Amino acid sequence: MIFVRKFNEVLPFSTNLQKRIEVLMPVGNLVKHEIVKLGIKVHAPLDLTWSCYEGGQKHCGKCGPCFMRKTAFKIAGIVDPVEYE
Repeated sequence: MIFVRKFNEVLPFSTNLQKRIEVLMPVGNLVKHEIVKLGIKVHAPLDLTWSCYEGGQKHCGKCGPCFMRKTAFKIAGIVDPVEYE
């Protein structure tokens, strides 16, 4: 959260001062399974999201972000729509 706040402080110096630009972090206070539930609620295309650190055609299913993603969907009681290696 501090990064976004500090970024917003310097942003006016990198743009036209007549235009207001702000970086928002609407899910910054949520944990992963809450983000999954919110994604379902707002009909976000969760099948198009990417969490994996590897560069394959599918999520590796083994790296930290894949583990966290799988866990978040499990806690939320929702089937993860992406394919894993």
